[in-house]
Amino acid sequence: TNWVYNSLIGCGFCVLSILVLYQDLTFVGKMTIALWMGTVGAIIFTIIAGYANFDPTLLQAPSGWNAPATLPALIYSLGTAMRIGIYDFAGYNDACQMGDEVKNPRRVIPRATVGTCVFLAFVFFAVIFAIVGVVPWYGEDGFVENVLSGHSAANYVMSTFTEILFGRPFAIFFTLVVVYTIFGSCFALLLGYAFIPYSAARDRYFYSW
Repeated sequence: TNWVYNSLIGCGFCVLSILVLYQDLTFVGKMTIALWMGTVGAIIFTIIAGYANFDPTLLQAPSGWNAPATLPALIYSLGTAMRIGIYDFAGYNDACQMGDEVKNPRRVIPRATVGTCVFLAFVFFAVIFAIVGVVPWYGEDGFVENVLSGHSAANYVMSTFTEILFGRPFAIFFTLVVVYTIFGSCFALLLGYAFIPYSAARDRYFYSW
């Protein structure tokens, strides 16, 4: 049943984003800034809290991780993680989709695209190591055991991260912050994609209604 709830929440985000995008552009702009500030704040908090409580012993790799017999599983695991991680770089294309709104697009868009990907790579690794240095990887309550046992905690790493550091009440609050940032991501993507049918309709290549 969890996938039903998750699907309903995801659809709700999309519907809410569409309703917001139908509002005045001034409101949409303010909403975009508010969502961006919440996302940046969550990232900064995670990095500071993680490295302030960093435990280097949690970075130890398991014995035999580089053995030839485990190499296929290692490659598969890295590929699975990269499939999810690449989503963090998806927002760069908004500048491309909003090309008509960009001043000097030939100069700005390529620099914005490449610069965003390079900057996000550093942010991505900073956040990952901040979390890995706090959340136990092995043991009875470790992340690996949660994954293998099918425990729901494996799907809520940030909740586990903040619960370890600040307790359950703050973890509940920060989980809502994460939901806020997820909505911001959905909103930003739909904002960029909305320019495609809009531009097509303006040029009479799509329905103008």
